[in-house]
Amino acid sequence: MNIKYFSLTIVTVVMISACSNKQIYEATQPKYNEAECMKLPKSQYDECIQREALSFEEYEKERREIANE
Repeated sequence: MNIKYFSLTIVTVVMISACSNKQIYEATQPKYNEAECMKLPKSQYDECIQREALSFEEYEKERREIANE
């Protein structure tokens, strides 16, 4: 009986950890609101869109650079 629960626990842990970092990142990032960015002056609009649209790949690159410092 204990082996059953242990096996079920292992399977559950493996399934939960199957979520990739990318999926977790994308699920937790707020979606940018272009309408809010449009209210800003042109110089700030570009920065707003760029900041809000940071892809996982860009995030991962920045994270690695910071971790290597």
